[in-house]
Formats: sequence, structure tokens, C-alpha cells
Amino acid sequence: MRLLRLFLIFGFSIIYLPLLAQQSRQEIYSKIRRAEVLSESGVKNDRKEAFAIISGIKSGAILENDLWAIGFSSQAMGYFYYRSKQDVKAFQSLYDAINYSQMADTVDHYLIGSGMEMMGTICNQYDLYESSIYFKRQALMYFDQCITLHGYKIGKRREFPSHFYRLKYFLASNYLAIDSVAIGLDILHEVYHNAQLENDDLNRDRALNMLGGHYSEVGQYDSAKYYFSKLINDSGTVKKYKAFAYQNLSKLHVKLNELDQAHDRIKKSILLHGRHSGKRYRFRALRDLGNIYMELGELKHALEIFQRAIKLFPESDKPEEYIVYQTISQLYEREGEFPLAETYKSLFEERKNQYQRKEALILQEGVREKFMALIEKLKDNKIRKEVARDYTLYAILCSIFLAGVIAFYFLRRRMTQKRAMIRKLGDILLDD
Repeated sequence: MRLLRLFLIFGFSIIYLPLLAQQSRQEIYSKIRRAEVLSESGVKNDRKEAFAIISGIKSGAILENDLWAIGFSSQAMGYFYYRSKQDVKAFQSLYDAINYSQMADTVDHYLIGSGMEMMGTICNQYDLYESSIYFKRQALMYFDQCITLHGYKIGKRREFPSHFYRLKYFLASNYLAIDSVAIGLDILHEVYHNAQLENDDLNRDRALNMLGGHYSEVGQYDSAKYYFSKLINDSGTVKKYKAFAYQNLSKLHVKLNELDQAHDRIKKSILLHGRHSGKRYRFRALRDLGNIYMELGELKHALEIFQRAIKLFPESDKPEEYIVYQTISQLYEREGEFPLAETYKSLFEERKNQYQRKEALILQEGVREKFMALIEKLKDNKIRKEVARDYTLYAILCSIFLAGVIAFYFLRRRMTQKRAMIRKLGDILLDD
């Protein structure tokens, strides 16, 4: 019996110790949160440490065959690459995260949903709008399942409604980008009414601002004015969105050649942006004011405003932003300030070349094609198997244990039978 007890203890150790050795989920959450904070700091050494933390978690998870942990760390790696502007690697890591999570014993709907959401965001940046819509819809589906199963919160994670609203905004914008105007506007109306019912001022105001902007784009100016005015006149409007409403209403007045009204609205927008918005938004408002001064023929005022704009936000990297340098160059040229005109022309050309090099690199490396290949795999549900849980060693150990138990059973049974026979023979001999 003592031998049997020792054998059973050994067998259960083989089976359960690997499970007990796995990193706890709470420990993994804590490490990943630390890595996220480090990666957002912008300090090179912090980013290296963040990468090392995530890589360590993933390596440990692979060794332990913990598919959930592999998925979670792959997603964290995807976010790390995204912040580092390595979009192909980010997309691949997020793709891996989804596959591993789907193969895990327990499906983490939140993890898959947030991975799908980020993949949709990356597709959107490369004008892959239909793919972006696909991923955003998938994300909504997984988040909806998560809410059904667990309610709004899981552990210390943020509430899901904010995810839903953000996904809906992206969906609406993507549908509008592919000329599915009616669907896009319907989604925004749905968001607006839901936000009203939930007394969610932030998302109500964002939906109103987007409705006004999209109605303006499709030429329904009266509807656009209605939504922008609703934002401006409502005392409960979030200040940032009141600033956006003034700015967008100013653009609408410019379209209608109502320049005095446009000037009045953009000045109010700049005042509100200065208190409640980031540098990029304030830059754009100043740029719009400069453009209005040019339309009014007040070139000196325009030049002064454009100078303020680029001083506020010198890191502008989008064509609609860095074109301000070209405008300043042209204004100096009109004034006869040719050295200054040449300086700003050079700055404009420098930013333009940077942007074109980035676009050329995207084409050269086939970034969009790589995305599409991964997207098709996901759509066809061709889940990669190369990192599927390797049960081989585990199965061998369990088989050895089981074979040992069976062998021990038959050996013990045979020994018992032999003892019985010996006893029987002894009894016969004694009788004789």
C-alpha cells in the first residue's frame, strides 16, 4: 500500500504541477499594465523595458502552453508595435492574439473584441474601409457577448459602453467614406438617441457634432446648421464639443460665402479650444481663421495667424496641416520677403517629402497587401496551428502514469493469486 501511495503521488505531481506553475492571470495583468505605462512614456529605455516585459510573459506562456496568456501578451505586443508606428508587426501580433484566444480552453470575448477593434483602426488608417467595417462589427459582436455573459465590468476593466460608442463612430465614418451615407447617418442617429436615454452628455455631443459634419459634407446644410446650433445653444454641452460646433459651423459659413459669420464663429471656437482642447485642434482652428482672413483679403492678419499656428504645433505631419508652410511662403513672396519665403518653402518641401517617402514605403513593402492576406485568413477562419497547445510531452507522461497504474494493478493481482494458491497448497499438505 505504501508503494501504491507513493506511485499515485508521483503521478498526480506529473499531471498537476505544470498547471500550478502557470503564471496567474492577475500577475500577467499587472505586468502588462506596467509595460503599457512604460511604452507610453516616450523614453527609449522605458520602451525597451516594456518590450522585455511583454516578451518575457509571452515566452513563459509558450513554455507553459497557456494559450490565453499567449493571446493576451500577443495583444499587448500589438499595442506596443502600434505605438511604435510599426503597423505591420502590430497587425500580425493582433492577428496572433485573436487566434490563440480562440484556441484557448476559455474564450476571452473582451480580449478578442479589443483586438478586432484595434485591427479595424489600423485598416482605417490605410483606407481599407470595408475591412475596417468588418473588424469593427466583429468587435461589437464580441463585446456584446461579453456583456451578456459578465455584465458591464470584468475585474478592473473599463466599462463597455464607451467601447460601443467608439466603435459606432468608426463604423459610421467608414460607411460614409465608402459612400454608404444612409447607413452611416442611421448609426449616428442611433448613438445620439442611446446617449440621450443614458444621460451621456459626452457621447450625445460627439454624435451631434458628427451628424452636423456629415450632413454638411453631403450638402444638407440646413440639417447641418440644426445640429451645430443645437450643440452651441444647449447649456449642458461639453465645452470641447461646443468648440468643435463653432469651428464646423464656421466652415459651413465659408462654403456659403458668409465670411463675416464664419469669422465670428471661428474666433469663439479658438477661445474655447484654448481652454479645453489639445494642440492639434487649436492648430486647426487657427489655420481656419488664417484661411478666412485670406478670403477677406487681410493678408497681414492671415500671416500672423498662420505663424501662431505653426509655432503652437510644429510637428504637423498631414498634408492638410503642413500646407500652412506653403501658404506662409506664398504670403512672404507677395510681401517681397524672398529669403523668408524660401525658408518656409523648404520647410514645406521637407514635410511633403517625408509624407511621400512614408507612402512610398507602404507601397514598396506591400503593407496593404499583407493586411489583406491576414484579413482573408481570419474571414475564412483559417486559424494558425503552429503554436497550438503542444500536448505531446503531457500525453506521454500521463500515458506512462496510466500504464504504471495498470501494470501495478495486474502485478498485485497476480501476487495475490499466487499467495492464495500457496495457502491452499499449505492447507492440503497439513490435512495430509
